[in-house]
Amino acid sequence: IYSTGMSNGGFMSQTLACELSDKIAAIADVAGTMDVSRAPSCDAQHPTPVMMIHGTADETVPYDGSADFLPVEDVINYWVDFNGCNTSATFTEIPDIVTTDGCTAEHYVYGGCNNNVNVELFKIIDGGHTWPGTALTFLGVTNLDINACKEIWWFFTRYRLNELVAVNETTKLDNLIISPNPANDKIQITFGEKRITSIKIFDLQVKIIISEENLHSDTFVCDTHNFIPGIYFIKLGSNSVEISASFIKE
Repeated sequence: IYSTGMSNGGFMSQTLACELSDKIAAIADVAGTMDVSRAPSCDAQHPTPVMMIHGTADETVPYDGSADFLPVEDVINYWVDFNGCNTSATFTEIPDIVTTDGCTAEHYVYGGCNNNVNVELFKIIDGGHTWPGTALTFLGVTNLDINACKEIWWFFTRYRLNELVAVNETTKLDNLIISPNPANDKIQITFGEKRITSIKIFDLQVKIIISEENLHSDTFVCDTHNFIPGIYFIKLGSNSVEISASFIKE
């Protein structure tokens, strides 16, 4: 699971990274930071990739912080320290492709972190409370030299939760076990002491790939060698409960 959002959505993403890290693979925070009280209580459980995108002229969530909000660079430093990253960043000045947008962009990458994560900052010089790359105008000028959506997508695609927490290739959900996950040629689904009576597997377009009814077993083996790489969703039924889960096909 990945979380991104702007302003309150950025604060939300930081909260998820602190409080629900067993589910969160990476976050991207646009025009948000942390509440002043958040860092002392943050309780992430694994190296956490974090990207922040923030304008220096943001008057809604000030880049340099306020009585309620931590400065952007304090939040970056928190994650750099937490992840054991190099304290000096690799700096890239983004080409000023759109000279009429009234702002420029700088990219800072803190590498050398635990489990190969990165902490990254896109610092939008003179940028406002905005989402770079969009035609929409929020509060202040919008940078058009980068596309925040693309940058966040490329950032997220580099990380998987099972690699960050260094677990074996098994996903557990209460009494449900899916192994291996990510899957190669097949997966085995075990439903603990309950009997699986039905199973459906969907792709991201909610197309049913496999549908089996009238099962009476605690284990189901699925051939996945013809599955296209990506994320798949499972819906399992028993006599008393229905459980949803997911797996990745490499």
